[in-house]
Amino acid sequence: MIKTGFTHYWDTEPKDIPEEALVDIRKIVDEHKDIIQYESDIKDKPIVNKNEIIFNGIGRNGHETFWYNTRKEGFGFCKTARKPYDIVVCKVLLVLEAHMGINLRSDGFSNDRLSFDGSWNQAIEDVKRMGYIIQSKVESREDSRYYDCEIISIKPGQYKE
Repeated sequence: MIKTGFTHYWDTEPKDIPEEALVDIRKIVDEHKDIIQYESDIKDKPIVNKNEIIFNGIGRNGHETFWYNTRKEGFGFCKTARKPYDIVVCKVLLVLEAHMGINLRSDGFSNDRLSFDGSWNQAIEDVKRMGYIIQSKVESREDSRYYDCEIISIKPGQYKE
């Protein structure tokens, strides 16, 4: 059963996405072009430029549109309901965190297993293979069966084929 929630959160500020981040984000988007498009019901290509990134899953495999917008300061979020495009959202957010320090948070950072939830484990491994250096930790909550997961640091690397 798919839970209807599962949301990722970040902060934005009015500064352009650096070109080195855009190169990696474009590679991620291209790698997953079979599961994402501009909007769940609009077959245009996703948008990736210095001011915004926009995509969604395709058809019923879409949920809320991922829209990262640098034209304003504030709080952003995307609820994916763990649908297949969640992996793309997670990877893009990791790259943005590495290059822009977006204060990334997610429902997938707290659960009843000794690991990240949703697509996070796979996204972290995939982004590491791209050359990024990621440190994370998982800690048990006091007096609880839940664990809190955290990305301690992430640094850009060089894309590896």
